[in-house]
Amino acid sequence: MTMKCSPINELKLFITGAKRLTTKSFYQDLNSGEEIGFSDGSLPENTPTVEQLESYLLHFRKFIQKNDRVYFGLVNQYVNELAIHQAAFLDEWNMLYKAFEELIKAEALTDRVITHVPDIPDLSLLDLFRARTFGDLSHLDFKKQLLHQKLSSTSQLDALYRFEYYTFLSEAGEVIAEMADLCARLLNSLNNQV
Repeated sequence: MTMKCSPINELKLFITGAKRLTTKSFYQDLNSGEEIGFSDGSLPENTPTVEQLESYLLHFRKFIQKNDRVYFGLVNQYVNELAIHQAAFLDEWNMLYKAFEELIKAEALTDRVITHVPDIPDLSLLDLFRARTFGDLSHLDFKKQLLHQKLSSTSQLDALYRFEYYTFLSEAGEVIAEMADLCARLLNSLNNQV
């Protein structure tokens, strides 16, 4: 027997998850207002550490994995169910949801191609995004290991790779935070109706 989750409780869980995500030091560093300096090694860098990235990414994946309770597609269903009679709110929500959906599809990255890496075919930034976000760089797949090594083989390419990826993650975190704010607003409006 499976128990049906309460949409209200699931939105509360989403809001809590979004707060946890945006309090991660990776997100805080990128959104502090201080200039983040990526470098090819010729200058010092002030970027988040690998540990900060991995901690953020581990939490971020929950929002894009279909089997997680805070998966953005499920949250969308709950919002649409709870706000069925709030057309203006749903318009605002759907605009933000669509923006996140397009960001996750990363379609804007398909036209941006890296062509100057010896021994590997041209790669779009979408390829890089998927490899990093969805864990395609499996330790069991030698070709993917080699690809990752090649992408990190030159300091200039590594700096570009990290800059693009960190920017994407920061933007995605901002949209998740905005979605959580809307969810909180929806829950507040439902409490006021009772």
